[in-house]
Formats: sequence, C-alpha cells, structure tokens
Amino acid sequence: MSLEVIELSESGELRLPDQLRDRHALVSGTRFVVLEHQNGLTLKPLETPPPKSLQELLAETQQQAQASGMTPEDIAAAISEVRSSR
Repeated sequence: MSLEVIELSESGELRLPDQLRDRHALVSGTRFVVLEHQNGLTLKPLETPPPKSLQELLAETQQQAQASGMTPEDIAAAISEVRSSR
C-alpha cells in the first residue's frame, strides 16, 4: 500500500500518478465508484465483466428459453407484441 497526494483541478478532475495507473492497469476511460464514508472518500475502479461473444450470448439465451418452455412461436409473438406497443 502506498500514500499519494494529488490535487483536485478547478474542473473537479483528479490525476492519478503514472505508477498507480500502471500498477492497477488503469487506462483512460476507466470508470470509478466513489464511496463516501465518515472518514472521507474512497475511489474504486468499476470492474466490468469481460465481454461475451455474440455466440455465447445467443447460446445462453437459447438455453434459458428452452428451460422455460418457450417455443419459437412464443418468442415471435413476444417480439411482435413489443414492436406493436412502440
């Protein structure tokens, strides 16, 4: 664990030192959660799950539909219902 002092800019931005960004693999666009607590603030990088391929998502969706007993006709009817409600 290390201690770093950083400064808040007039526009409200914080710049993390290079060694911290490198150590934690933080890149431009990394999103953070800001936790406010009695002793101050804690910044925690948001951990996003790795993206799934379209094939993985399709297979997962098909398994869920089969497990619930949905038929292709049920799915087509649900899609039609959503489209007509727009």
